[in-house]
Amino acid sequence: MAVFLKNEAWWIDTYIKGKRIRRKIGPDKETAELVEKDLKVKAAKGEHLGIMEERKIRFEDFAREYLEWSQANKAEGTYKVDQHIINRRLTPFFHGQYLASIKPKAVEDYKTHRFSTIQPRAINRELAALRSIFTRAIEWQYVKAHPMANVKELKFQKRPPAFLTPDQLDQLLEV
Repeated sequence: MAVFLKNEAWWIDTYIKGKRIRRKIGPDKETAELVEKDLKVKAAKGEHLGIMEERKIRFEDFAREYLEWSQANKAEGTYKVDQHIINRRLTPFFHGQYLASIKPKAVEDYKTHRFSTIQPRAINRELAALRSIFTRAIEWQYVKAHPMANVKELKFQKRPPAFLTPDQLDQLLEV
């Protein structure tokens, strides 16, 4: 890192994670040195330019943390469904992978894997739980990108509502 005087102003010139940062700081050297030290500290903490870096956390560890939050913040029925989906379906599939390394292709692979065993409607419910996990991970600054952003839900044939035919209605009324 360098602090230097140019055109009556103090500048810093440094590289952080391979990216050059050059800024005009002001009229005194002490301020420029403080900014330089601040950049060093932020780089050491994994934060620079006000942006947090992704934290390395495995899917199963974050899923456990998410379920703790979910238990306190969601309805009991929703929590139980999410718990089942996460513990029985998502965690075994994404086990061992870092949260930040899960890309849209991995989610599409999950859809393909599940398509052979369950209905599209159930797959969409599982994808909704996964989407919620990643939304929370972004809010909690574990990841920067949402791998579910371009993942489409499966289309399925909705069942028509069950109506009685006039003959069936007559039979029902007779009974």
